[in-house]
Amino acid sequence: MTSRHVFYTEGLPEEVASWGASSSEEVSLHVELEADGRWFATVPEYPGVCAYGANQDAAVYAVTRMLVDVVRGELVAAGGAG
Repeated sequence: MTSRHVFYTEGLPEEVASWGASSSEEVSLHVELEADGRWFATVPEYPGVCAYGANQDAAVYAVTRMLVDVVRGELVAAGGAG
C-alpha cells in the first residue's frame, strides 16, 4: 500500500486554532491515502477524532468539523463558551 502523509499545523479554522485557555496550543492533522482510494484524517492530539473523505480536502474538512464539535463540548463542560 502506498500512503501519503501530510501534517497540517497552519491554516486551521480560527475556532480550532485559538480554542481553550491557551491560544498557543497547537493541533495537527494527519492525512493518509488508503489503499481503497479514500483519504483518512486524524488529529493525533485527540484520539478518536478521525474521518474519511473521498478526497484529501473532504477528509480534512470532516475531521476539522469533528474537532470543533469535540472542543466546543469540552468548553461547555468546563463552563466556558459554547
